[in-house]
Amino acid sequence: MIYAIWKNAVRRKKRFSIMKRQLKFYQTMESDVREQQKMIHDFQNHLLCIQGLLENGQITEAEKYIKQIYGKCRSTQGTYYTNHPIVNSILRQKNRQAEEKGITMILNIGDLAGVIVKDMDLVTVLTNLLDNAIEACERLSKKEKRIYLCCLIEGQELRVSVENPVEQEPKRLGKPFRTSKKNQRKHGIGMENIHRVVEKYQGDDFVACEKGRFLHTVILKNKYKRNT
Repeated sequence: MIYAIWKNAVRRKKRFSIMKRQLKFYQTMESDVREQQKMIHDFQNHLLCIQGLLENGQITEAEKYIKQIYGKCRSTQGTYYTNHPIVNSILRQKNRQAEEKGITMILNIGDLAGVIVKDMDLVTVLTNLLDNAIEACERLSKKEKRIYLCCLIEGQELRVSVENPVEQEPKRLGKPFRTSKKNQRKHGIGMENIHRVVEKYQGDDFVACEKGRFLHTVILKNKYKRNT
């Protein structure tokens, strides 16, 4: 009886953690949409201003103004063309976080229009993998802070791989690597959430660490028949 109560409490805590992460993501996505709407609303005024500068022969000032607008558009919208709005939004959010911490993200993303993995499961996998990589880079003292993300559809599989440098190789206990994070419980929940999604889509995940590089690959079956 006590064990059943404890098990239900753990399950509820995990679900709450997932919902909290997803809520934060969707709030960020909503904020991005609002910023884009503001840019669209003001765009006509920007064009009128540029037209006025050109009519007055102020070519240099017009060029400077165009560069300012272009820079603002890039920072707000990002330059991701995955044919999947949820993935685009995740990449904008995480790339922004990485840049603020002096971390470079290098992406190899295919056309994801054919992805049938549920949005909430994509959020779970991508955000946890990228959060782990960003946090690992934050702990670096000398190594170059660079994250590689590969996300492709291959046949009936969706493959997501994230590679990042590590200050020291994590200790291995059985199959999974042991985290070096101070908050091991939080990290453990994130990894458990990834494993839960992998099992749901009858997939697999692999971790490897060699010569100061940590690689985590998640494979999900991208087909309609799966475990619920």
